[in-house]
Amino acid sequence: MSTSAPGAWRLLGEAIAERYARSSWRLLALVLVGFWAPLALLYLLRGMRGVVLGVAAYGAAGVFTLSYARPFGTLVSALFIAYSGLDLYLPGPVAWGLLLIVAARALIDALAGRALDWGTAAFRISTTLLLAIAFTSLIMARTLEAASGRLFNIGVGILLLIAISAYVNRAHRLRIVVTTLALAFGLNVLVMLLEVARSGGMSLLTSPTEATRLGIGDVNKTSVLACCLILLVVQQVGRTRGWLRLALLAVLPLCVVSIVLSVSRMGMILLAITIGALALQARRARPFLLTGIAGFVLLLFKLPADYWTRFISLLQFRGIIVDRSLQLRQHALEAGWQIFVEHPWLGIGLGNFHSESPRYMSVALWAHNTYIDAAATMGLFGFLAFVAWQLSGLGMVGRAARLWRVAGREHDRALAIGIGFALLLIYLAAVTLDYVFHIDLWLFLALANAARLCAETGNE
Repeated sequence: MSTSAPGAWRLLGEAIAERYARSSWRLLALVLVGFWAPLALLYLLRGMRGVVLGVAAYGAAGVFTLSYARPFGTLVSALFIAYSGLDLYLPGPVAWGLLLIVAARALIDALAGRALDWGTAAFRISTTLLLAIAFTSLIMARTLEAASGRLFNIGVGILLLIAISAYVNRAHRLRIVVTTLALAFGLNVLVMLLEVARSGGMSLLTSPTEATRLGIGDVNKTSVLACCLILLVVQQVGRTRGWLRLALLAVLPLCVVSIVLSVSRMGMILLAITIGALALQARRARPFLLTGIAGFVLLLFKLPADYWTRFISLLQFRGIIVDRSLQLRQHALEAGWQIFVEHPWLGIGLGNFHSESPRYMSVALWAHNTYIDAAATMGLFGFLAFVAWQLSGLGMVGRAARLWRVAGREHDRALAIGIGFALLLIYLAAVTLDYVFHIDLWLFLALANAARLCAETGNE
C-alpha cells in the first residue's frame, strides 16, 4: 500500500522520537548537535556574522512554526501589530508577513479538503470580475509603477479575506478580532498623543487648527476608521467585564480625540452620523450617551476659531470657491470625469489617475472621489463591478443580522449591524476620499463574510 508524503514524514518522525526517547542523553545530544552544528559551520564560513544570521534564521523558523500551528492567534497578532503601529518599530513588515503565513495555512488546509467559504455567490462573482477588470485595465496604463500601491493593497486584501474567512469561524472569535482592532487603534492614537506632548506640542493638542492637523498616516482615513470603530466598541463594552471593559471605554474618547485633531470635514460629518446611530440603537445607554454628547459639545465650543476655517469654507459651494483645497478637489473631479469620457471602457489603468491628471490640470492629484477614480481608471464595467462588490458586502452582513435575529442572539445581531454600519461609513467617505481597494475596505468586507459564516453555522 502506498503512503502519502505527509504520512511518510509522520512515520519517520515517530520512528525517530521512539528511538531517541529511550535514552535521555541521546535526545539531548541530538538537540545540541542539531542546534550547534549549523552555527559552527556558519562560524567557519562567515565568522560571527554567520552565527548572527544563523540565530536569526532559527528565530524566524520558530516564529513560522508557531504561527503556522496557531493560525487564529497569529491572525489576531498580525491585526494588532498592523493597526497599533508596532510595525514601525519592528524589522520589516512583520504584520503582513504573519498574515501571509496564516493565509498560506488556510490554502494548504483547503487543498487538504477543508472548505474555504470566502463569500456569497454575489460577493465571489463581483470580486472576481472586479479583479479581472482591474488587471486588464493595466493594458491601458502608461506606467505600471503608478499601480504598485493599488496592487499591494489588493495582495494584502486577498490575504485578509482568506485568513479571516478561514479562521474567524465562530462568533466569539469575531468579537475577539473586533476588540483587537479597537484596542490596537486606541494604542496607536495614545502613542501619537504622547509623542506630540513629549516633543513640546501641547498647544497642538489643546488648540488644534487647520494648519496643525494630527493623525496616523492619512489623517482623513484615520478619522473614518475611528468612526467605524465607535459603534463596534460601544457594542463590545456591554459584553465585557473588568480591565477589558475599562480599556474599551478608554478607546472611545481616543477615537473622538483623533477625529477632532484630524480636522477632517468628512470625519466630523461621519461622527455626527455615528452619534445619531448610537442614539437610535443603544436605548439603555442613552443617559451615558447624552452625557458624552454634552461633553463633546463643550469641547467643540473650546476649540479656537481657526479650527473651523475648513468647515466654514464648505459654504463656498453656494458661490465662488476661494478655498484652495476645495478648488483642487473640484478640478480633480472635473478631470476625472473628462478622463472617463475619453476612456469609457477600460479606463487609463489601475492607479494611474495621479500620473494622468497633469494632462488635464496644473498639478498631479488623486481623484478625491473613489467612484470617479474607479470609473476613470477601470472604465464603466470596472465601476459597476466595484459598486456591486460593495453592495454584496452589505448583503452578507444583512444576512447575518437576519439569521441572528431569528436565533434570538441580539448581541451578535448588533455586531453584524455594526460591521454593516462601518461599511456604510466607508462608502460615504469614499465620496470625498480615495478608497479604491483600500486595506480598511477589504478588512470590513472580510469581517462581513465572517459574520455571515458564523450566523449560518450557528457557532458561538
